[in-house]
Amino acid sequence: MSKPQQPDATIEADDFIQEADRNVDPTLDEGRVPVLEPDGFLSQEWYGLFDYTRLGINFNRFSAVSNRVQHTNPAGTTSNQTASFSYDKIAEIELNEDMDLTRVTWTMTRINTGGGSSNFKNSAVFVNGVQVSSDLSGENGTYTYDITSSLSSGDLIQIYAKKDSTTEDFLRVSNQTLSYDSQIETIGGITMDTPLLSSDPSPVDATNNL
Repeated sequence: MSKPQQPDATIEADDFIQEADRNVDPTLDEGRVPVLEPDGFLSQEWYGLFDYTRLGINFNRFSAVSNRVQHTNPAGTTSNQTASFSYDKIAEIELNEDMDLTRVTWTMTRINTGGGSSNFKNSAVFVNGVQVSSDLSGENGTYTYDITSSLSSGDLIQIYAKKDSTTEDFLRVSNQTLSYDSQIETIGGITMDTPLLSSDPSPVDATNNL
């Protein structure tokens, strides 16, 4: 409930707040007024507080595969490599929110100390321990796979790898990314013929586990 009108109340400086002044509990900010940030604009953090339903406007957003990188797992350490001849998990991102579609990319590098010449290797995308991509084999480089089914909070997007030559001492993964656009499909119950690309990237919250 908003504060009652107080015609004789004194307006104080802390009644006007920027993003940094917000309370964790938004109910404690009732009656306070957002003001411009130092860059001369209102913070985008305020936009999520507007109740568009009360205005009769409902937005239905979804994520669509694109090349816009929204989350990066740098990886690239000794924890992200394997010498196994069977698939071994070496990178993992955990979703903290539901999402629709995403493009997964990662870089595979052969770490060879034995002097062999073979670069051949295999990697694949797994979700919750289940392989969803085909075996992707080849030279050192960056690989891509599009996940085209909806994902849920708690789902694990994983990169597994295995070697197939004794001359490859280790296979290492780095720079695992999730790339997608935030698009608006319906506005106020009206479905767009062509979804609208949102300028607000709206990245899905995610955690790098490995």
